[in-house]
Amino acid sequence: MKPHLRETNHAAWSIIIIVITCAISVIISHPAFAQKTKSLSKKDSIALDIQKNKFNELFVQGNLHKNRLEYEEALARFYDCLRMQNSSSAVLYEIAQIYVSMQNYTEAEKHILKAIEISPKNNDLYTLLTQIYTAWNKPEKHIQTLELIAKKNPDNLEISYTIAELYFSTENIKNALSTLQKIENKYGTNETILRNKARYYASEGNYTKAIQELTTLISRYPQKTEYVLILANIYSVIKDYESAHRLYNSIIHLQSHANEVYLYKAELFSIQNQQDSLTHTISTIIESNTIDPETKQKAFQNFVLSAAPNSELYNSRVYFAQKIYAMHTNDNKILTLLADLYFATDSLQKKSKILYYKTLSKPSIDVFTKLIQLEELDRNWDSAIFVGQTAIEVFPLHTPFYITMANNYMKLSAYNEAITLLESSSGLVFQKKIKSQLISILAYAYFKINNTAHAEKLFTLAHSLDSSVYEYRQKRAYILAKQNKEEYYATQLLESCTQENPNDIENMFISSLLLYNKGMISEAIQTLQTVIQKSPNAENLELLGDLLYLKGDTQHAIQAWNRAKEFGASIDIQGKQLFLQKQ
Repeated sequence: MKPHLRETNHAAWSIIIIVITCAISVIISHPAFAQKTKSLSKKDSIALDIQKNKFNELFVQGNLHKNRLEYEEALARFYDCLRMQNSSSAVLYEIAQIYVSMQNYTEAEKHILKAIEISPKNNDLYTLLTQIYTAWNKPEKHIQTLELIAKKNPDNLEISYTIAELYFSTENIKNALSTLQKIENKYGTNETILRNKARYYASEGNYTKAIQELTTLISRYPQKTEYVLILANIYSVIKDYESAHRLYNSIIHLQSHANEVYLYKAELFSIQNQQDSLTHTISTIIESNTIDPETKQKAFQNFVLSAAPNSELYNSRVYFAQKIYAMHTNDNKILTLLADLYFATDSLQKKSKILYYKTLSKPSIDVFTKLIQLEELDRNWDSAIFVGQTAIEVFPLHTPFYITMANNYMKLSAYNEAITLLESSSGLVFQKKIKSQLISILAYAYFKINNTAHAEKLFTLAHSLDSSVYEYRQKRAYILAKQNKEEYYATQLLESCTQENPNDIENMFISSLLLYNKGMISEAIQTLQTVIQKSPNAENLELLGDLLYLKGDTQHAIQAWNRAKEFGASIDIQGKQLFLQKQ
C-alpha cells in the first residue's frame, strides 16, 4: 500500500506541475512578449529561453511552497520571479494571496493594486481586492480605491457595480443609487441596474420606487418570473394583499415557484385571519404530490403547530402529520415530526416509540432521551438501559445518559452496576451543578448497598458543590427519612422538592416514610396506596405490608408482602411478623 500511495502522490504533483508550467508558458508566450523578441539574435534568443525556463521553475516552486503553507519560502521564489519580470500580474497576484493568508493586508493591497495597473481587465484581481478589504474590514478604503481604478477604466462596469454594492453594504443607500444612476445615464438601463435599484429602494422603505423598478423589470423580462414573486412580497409588506394575491396566483402554476408561493399565500391568509382559506391552502400543500417535503414541513410547523388551540387547523394537526408521513415515509425529518407530535399528545404518546426507533439511523440526543422516557413509562427498565447504552456509544460526553442509566439499574436493584457506571462517568463532569447531581445519586446507590459511611461522605461532597440540586435534596431527604434522623431538615428538603415537581412519585414515597416516623400510620398507608397505584415496586409494597400489619390488617399485609416478593423483594414473612410485633 505505501509504495502505491507514494506513486499516487508523485503522479498528482507531476500533473499539478505540468498544469502550472503550461499556464506560465502561455503567459510568457503572450504576443506582447513575442514582439519584443522578434529582432533578437540566436544567442540572445537562447539566453531568453533559459530565462523563461528559470522563471517557470521559480513560479512552480513558489506555488508548491504556497500549497504547503510555507509562506516565507514561497515569497522568496515569487520575488525572484519579479526580479526577472517585474510586470507579471500573475506573480503579483500570488504574492498578494500569500499576504492575505498571513493577514498582512497592507502588503496584500500594495501588490494587488500593482497587478491591477498591469492587467486592469482581469476580474480575478478585483475579486481578490474585495477579499482583502472584506477581511481587513475597510469598506470605505475599498470604495475609494475602486473609484480611482474606475476613472482609469471607465468602461469596466463591474467596478462601478461593486462600488454601488459597497455603498449598499455600508447602508449608504443614497450613494449606492447615485452610482447606479451614473452608469444608467452613460450606458442606458439594463437588468442589473433595475434589479439593484429595486433592492436599494426596498431596503430603505421606498416601496413606491421599488415597485416602479420591478414593474419595469417584469415588462422587459416577462420570462423571469422571480421578479413577479419579489413584487408580490413587497405588496404583502405594504399590506396591499389584493395585489399580492393576484401576483401569487399568476405564477403559482409554475413548478419553479409553487413551493414558496403556496407558503407566501398561507402567510397572507394567516395575517388576514382568513382561517378557511388558510386551512384549504395548507391542505393543498400537504396533499400535493408535486410540492417537496421540506415545504410541507414548513407549512406544518409555521401554521398548524402554531395555530390557536381548538381551531380547525390545530385540531387537524395529527391528521396532517400522518398525511405527510404517509406520502414521505423515507424522510427522517417527517418521521421525527410525527413522532414528536405523538409524544406531545398524552393519548398518543405510546405510538411515538416505534417511530423514534425508526429514526435511530440518524440519532439525536433528543430522540434518545424521549425513547428512554417512553421505555420508563412502560416500566421496561432493561430496554431503557439498552437505549441508554446505545446513546452513550453515540454521545459519550452527554452526562444525563449516564445518570438515567444508573437510575434504571437501581430500579432493577442492580446497585453495583449503577455505582460502576456513575463512577466511570464522574471524570466527564466539570460543572458543579451536574457534579453534585451525579454524586448525590451515587451516594444513594451506596446507601442502598448498606455502605452508609461512604454515602454520607458523598453527600457532604455534593452539598459543598451545590446543595440546591434537586437530586441532592430528594436523595438526602429519603436517607434521613429511612434513618429516622433530622426530621425537620428532611421535611424541609422534601417540601422544596414537592413544590418543584409535584408529580414525582418518589416524593410521595418519602412523605409516607416521614408520616410513618411520626406514628401517623393511617396517613402513611393512604399516601403509599396512591404511590403503588401509579408505580408499584418491591420497596413501597414491602413498606405497605409493614404498615398494614402494624395497623392490625394481617391479611392485606401478607398480600402486600407477597406482591413485593413478585417484584424481587426477599421477605421472610414469619420473621417479619415477629420483628414487627416487637415494634
